[in-house]
Amino acid sequence: IGAPELGFLFPAFDNRAANIYNALLYSRKPDQMHHEFIDAIFRTEPPMSPAEQKEAFQNVLTGALETCSLEVLQAVHGGLLSKVEAHKERKDPEPLAVTAKDVEDILPAVTEETPVFRNIFIKDITCKGVGRAAFFNGLPEMRIKNINMENITVSNAKEGIVLKEADGVSMKNIKIELLKDGSTLKMQQVSNVTIDGQTHAEVGAGGKELNF
Repeated sequence: IGAPELGFLFPAFDNRAANIYNALLYSRKPDQMHHEFIDAIFRTEPPMSPAEQKEAFQNVLTGALETCSLEVLQAVHGGLLSKVEAHKERKDPEPLAVTAKDVEDILPAVTEETPVFRNIFIKDITCKGVGRAAFFNGLPEMRIKNINMENITVSNAKEGIVLKEADGVSMKNIKIELLKDGSTLKMQQVSNVTIDGQTHAEVGAGGKELNF
């Protein structure tokens, strides 16, 4: 007799106690979630498989590491762990929901130690064969402010201009040639970006890519 292909246990057991609000799903092959079975028995959306969870976490972590400092990530991680523990102690049958406001409340407050970068002026630059044309990466709690770039020509670049966590950016007469096809401008979490007279009021976490 081999291991079963599929099954479930109700009630689930948490901390050596029965939990009538949850059930434990078993699949011999973790990458096979058997959506039809879950829908027929539980009438709910199937959870992500371990592989899908790992991929989703890696994508979030990769994006976060590009836009946040390690200190911010550690603060958010600690705050979320506290919320999870508090939710378990309450034994609330409803799944834990975390809103953008919850994360905002966890983020470190601006203090005297928070670095401030602003009033940056770059003009009349010509360069060739660079890894990245320009990179500006502020903090969620303190964006880089007032960036001005004018008359810039970059050729044979691996990547164009990247803007993250910035507010008040002016770009005039920018020319960028990449070694490979791709966007010459990538923006994420920025506001008030003006490119040759055209203003982009707000770009969120989803980001936006353009070409000069």
